[in-house]
Amino acid sequence: MIHLGISGGGTKIGGLFGVAEVLMLQHGRKFDVISGISSGAVLALPLALGLFDEVRELVVNYTHKQFFKKSPITKKGKISVSAILKLIRFKPYLGDQSQLITTLGKIVSRELFEKYKKGKYADIYVGSVDILSGSKVYPNLKHLDYEDALQAVLASASIPIFTKGVRTKDRWYFDGGLRDHSPTSYVLENIEGITESVSVYSRPKDYKVFIDPPKNFIQLLMRVIDVMNIELSKSDEQREDEICLRKGIKQKKHYLPSIMKSVYDVDQRRLRAVYQAGLQVGRETFKWIA
Repeated sequence: MIHLGISGGGTKIGGLFGVAEVLMLQHGRKFDVISGISSGAVLALPLALGLFDEVRELVVNYTHKQFFKKSPITKKGKISVSAILKLIRFKPYLGDQSQLITTLGKIVSRELFEKYKKGKYADIYVGSVDILSGSKVYPNLKHLDYEDALQAVLASASIPIFTKGVRTKDRWYFDGGLRDHSPTSYVLENIEGITESVSVYSRPKDYKVFIDPPKNFIQLLMRVIDVMNIELSKSDEQREDEICLRKGIKQKKHYLPSIMKSVYDVDQRRLRAVYQAGLQVGRETFKWIA
């Protein structure tokens, strides 16, 4: 079996998609398993169904309104009025990202999802973390009903503090980037039969970028998340290498350049630039292991 793992990356989602588009659409690469965390989780199901035009339209013209019912951040990267009110009321989250359910539902309808479950499409694993127990959760979307599958993607895309996550009676799920930034090492360790794996990372291979000093707590919090994700991503990659060596799994890795200014950056020029960068990365590094 051949696996495609897509890391988290916020609005770097366009670059992640660009790499996948080159591999799957332009070169016709077929995957038996697709896994994703956060942005990667949002992409996984549409990619498995071959909905490239629909996803391209979403990621290149991304706005907060497509994902957020109430965004914690303005277009200029400042805390929103609704988020300030939540702070005053001591809420454990600043925004509501449940609009993602509606947006993803427009791309993958209930009928398409049933077609996916019954057809010979890739198994999809999306990662999140139960914040109360700290345990990793990687459901296979083929084993869920439509509503639960969309909720699993929402959970994976929900960053703690910034969004409310997915809450049930005794569980509370958030972005898998809490424990894994890339899904690949988890999937390779736990899913048997994978012989080749392709990973797409939203960070550069050798990450070193300087920013201006944060001017407020939101900017500082976002930088903290960025640094933590970088370190998680590097640790994930080391585990991936170790597992591939131990199990004899062939591997290929793709990295994006640093373009976006923050996890919630919605600058239209940068959104298009990161998508084009993803296409270029896919073209430059495309060389399948014999």
